[in-house]
Amino acid sequence: MVTKAEQAVQDADVKRYAGERENDIARADGERKAAEKYTEGRDLANQVLGQSQAFMTIRKIADTSALLKLSFVKENKLYREIKTADGQQFTWAMYCDALNVSYKTVDEGILNLTVLGPDALEAMQSMGIASRDLRKLRKLPEEDRQIIIESQAIDVGDKEAVQELLEDMVVRHAKERESAAQREETYKQSMEALNALSETKNRRMDELAIENEKLRGGIKQGDINPFIQEVESEKGQIIIPLMRLKARACALEAKFTQGDKVDRAEYFALQAALDSIRDELAQAMDAAYNAGAPFQASIANASIVS
Repeated sequence: MVTKAEQAVQDADVKRYAGERENDIARADGERKAAEKYTEGRDLANQVLGQSQAFMTIRKIADTSALLKLSFVKENKLYREIKTADGQQFTWAMYCDALNVSYKTVDEGILNLTVLGPDALEAMQSMGIASRDLRKLRKLPEEDRQIIIESQAIDVGDKEAVQELLEDMVVRHAKERESAAQREETYKQSMEALNALSETKNRRMDELAIENEKLRGGIKQGDINPFIQEVESEKGQIIIPLMRLKARACALEAKFTQGDKVDRAEYFALQAALDSIRDELAQAMDAAYNAGAPFQASIANASIVS
């Protein structure tokens, strides 16, 4: 008769054996799935390779169906599932070499497909739009690019109209970039000049303030009102940073004109800084006006009396 202790040991052995068997089954199933996945990936890569070779021979990578499949192969790195006769793993360049086409050509075709979309790319290729024109189209801002893609010229297959529209936009953007570059260079030169002047501005302003006081009252240099000197000096210290902020604002404008994206955080930070300066300046002007009101009134009264 089996005791409770012996029965417990037997039950534990059965559970352990069952657990080990389940683990073995799960491990075997995982290995099977991995093998199937490898086989499927390798077969798909080989299938795409064979189909793409036919496409390349006939259409020289102009077919969007071939590009879609090649894009899938590259994105999922399925080319790695193929090996050479000596067991070396395929690279993307080797895979493209097997198609008798350079990987750069395939990459450019995939880029055209991604940026322009399969329908627009197929329409343009069918009407004979050259690769150099497709590159120009890719470089346009998205808004202008969509105008061409959605134009009637594409729908009717008017190659000359598409090229004319593209050239007009390319020329316009080139002029805008040139104008923006000129403005940026002007701002750069202005800032360099301001930085150079800032080294001597305080000394020169002090000298001018002294000369003005001498002309007015013929007083000695030691009698110059320090308040006036400080105001002139502080004015120079304020103007230079304001010019720098102006240059930053102009630089953002140039980026926008060139079609580049303007960072929202940068824009709002600059706007907040200028708003704060404007508010402080308005308060300072109000205070100065209120302080000078009696003088203005006395001048006005003196004019009336005379």
